[in-house]
Amino acid sequence: MQLGTFWIGTERTLTKRRHYNLVFLHARRKTFPAFADIAAVLPEVWSWGEMAEVGEVASRLSHQFPADLVEAAIWKVVADAAAAGHLLLDLEQYTLSRMLPLALLPPDAPGLVPSPLLPEPETTKVLTTFRPPSSLIAGPTFDASTLPEPQREQFHRNLRAVEQVLAGATQRRVSEKGVSRVRRFHGW
Repeated sequence: MQLGTFWIGTERTLTKRRHYNLVFLHARRKTFPAFADIAAVLPEVWSWGEMAEVGEVASRLSHQFPADLVEAAIWKVVADAAAAGHLLLDLEQYTLSRMLPLALLPPDAPGLVPSPLLPEPETTKVLTTFRPPSSLIAGPTFDASTLPEPQREQFHRNLRAVEQVLAGATQRRVSEKGVSRVRRFHGW
């Protein structure tokens, strides 16, 4: 029980790396017939808190069970541990792989609480408290028509971005839209 605390991850709240890692782990949580047997001996070859690569842990049991089942069992144990807050790895910083050293907390340890999915950006705090004086005239204070064409395009692109952020859009979202427009324009 998490005492009413829920973390809801969507494509808008998760980084691509964390999303990939969570999908990767979720896909490996399904049980299979040999899992219980392998999971029972796993703590004998991979103690709680020990940093080890999945490939290395799998090799420790390869003489007792088929290698593919051993690796599947290890990933299921890792996925279940992550779901319980017992995976000692920042899923924001690292991409899961067979070669990445992992460590698990024991099942009776208190679970680790993940970092917030959407930390409040500093700019949001500034923008929510900013109130422009009512005497200002809306619009740019610079006549962009005096600029050469490439600079004029950049000026208007930047002006649109600032207006979108001031209207409440996140800087990240505005930036992503701008990059996709540039890619389409240049055929990238």
